[in-house]
Amino acid sequence: LQPGQGNEDGADGDGDHQVDNHEHKQQDAAAEEAEEEEEQEGADNASVHKMQELFTNIVFVEGNDDQYFASLQHAMTMFVQFIQSKAQELGIDEATLNETQSILSTFDAEMQLTQKRLQRSCKLLCDSYEQYMKSITPSPFLLPLAINIRIRGRPQFWDLKLNATDRIGIVVDIVKQKFLGLGDPIESWTSNVIELGLLRPLNDRDPNEPMETVSNLEQCMNELNIRQGTQIHVLTAFRLQSEKPRPCFTYDYDKDEARKCDYYRCKTCGFNWVCAPCSTQCHAGHELVPFMMNHVPSYACCYCVKKKKCKILNNK
Repeated sequence: LQPGQGNEDGADGDGDHQVDNHEHKQQDAAAEEAEEEEEQEGADNASVHKMQELFTNIVFVEGNDDQYFASLQHAMTMFVQFIQSKAQELGIDEATLNETQSILSTFDAEMQLTQKRLQRSCKLLCDSYEQYMKSITPSPFLLPLAINIRIRGRPQFWDLKLNATDRIGIVVDIVKQKFLGLGDPIESWTSNVIELGLLRPLNDRDPNEPMETVSNLEQCMNELNIRQGTQIHVLTAFRLQSEKPRPCFTYDYDKDEARKCDYYRCKTCGFNWVCAPCSTQCHAGHELVPFMMNHVPSYACCYCVKKKKCKILNNK
């Protein structure tokens, strides 16, 4: 080796190492700068999205009258406060901020003016319609119908007012409610199809067929051309709860109840101890005389059952 050869080579190695360190520092600085720019860009994008969201809230405010304007004011306040807090980040200067606030104020004023005009127009329209309705006679179709409800074979009747749009079947519902209110509800109908009869005023009545029969109870009054003063008769017979056949004394006899019973002698059949329910139903038309009134039997006693003459519910 030549003198100084090793020192010279060592100096060159130190220089290369210093160059590498400098390049690494530059790369690290560039990476940090890129990362900061990316973070800043992400923050800017988030702010832009938030600003767009707040502005959309202004455009699509919901509510009626005062509620709408309160919600609009709140949405605009939130939007302005946000862009003020993010002005530097979003690149908004003072002049742009002031212009934005001015535009929003103008928009609010225009909306309030439009609302007042709409309210005034609605009021004028309602007032005009009210005046028009006062100046004309209402259509007979809009007036309640004064009718009379009667029941074939029964003394009850009712004068009522119904709407022309009511279905004719409401008459049956009314009759049911009336008897229920009397404490004697309808027990059953003699037919599954309930028929009603229309007896129109004399001027509208067909002399050849004065009573019109209706079985489709879903038709409305107007469809049937029912006029004021029409009588609607319930033609289908029914039985009230009080008219339900009474069972024989033996049917639900309970010795512990100590029930009293009126007993009769049937001269036609030739035996005694005929209970009261059997006397009116099984022995209808027979010659009967009182036998034992207000008697408390010690067993289910009725000779009508014993003699196999009973036609109603009994314990046999």
